[in-house]
Amino acid sequence: MTPRGNRLCSSHMDVVPCSSCGRPARTHDSREPESITLCPVCQKNSVETGQALKACVRKVCRGMNHLGFPLGARKIKASLTDEEGIRRHMVALSDKLPSALVVGKGSSSQEVLVRAGLSDEHTMALLSHELFHVWLIRNGIQVDEPVLLEGLCEYMQWLWLRRRHHKEDARYRCKLLETNPDEIYGGGFRNCRSAVQLTGSFGSLIEHVRTKKSFPHKETVRTT
Repeated sequence: MTPRGNRLCSSHMDVVPCSSCGRPARTHDSREPESITLCPVCQKNSVETGQALKACVRKVCRGMNHLGFPLGARKIKASLTDEEGIRRHMVALSDKLPSALVVGKGSSSQEVLVRAGLSDEHTMALLSHELFHVWLIRNGIQVDEPVLLEGLCEYMQWLWLRRRHHKEDARYRCKLLETNPDEIYGGGFRNCRSAVQLTGSFGSLIEHVRTKKSFPHKETVRTT
């Protein structure tokens, strides 16, 4: 069974899924590196240069602006890196090595690091999560609870992907977010989605978080 739910016959049980889209990519006996494996479709659109990454950043920023969360005029630092570059800066919230993260969350300058070689659709999905970390910092919203913080950023990624729902990859990534079993990321996303139903909008939830530093409860919403 592939990550997309496709069944494989016995002769293809050793197929490795694409790191970006989950489609069958290659077999285990291939000589390609083990860290990132892309199918032919994603390989054509892989982000390998700083220029390609900047184009992805611009698209994500436009989408966030349409959603009502502009990042402003300040320059956004974003760089491609390898597995070791991610590992050097990661904070272990999960057993899984992330494909992107923000460096300098506690300083006046942040930089987004993204694994080089992923597809452009995958890269933009990652950026929508990480750039919302940057948005929260730039807007003075401090969130210390990991489930709340990552839930907000996962929800932003989901909103951004929903704007691209005409694309199969976006629908696939939405499903991954919705069904993620991880307590912090998946649980945080589902808590956030429930909280948006309570507050009426994501913007209202953000204002609640700005002052209360927590997810709202029914009683809280009734009295505010």
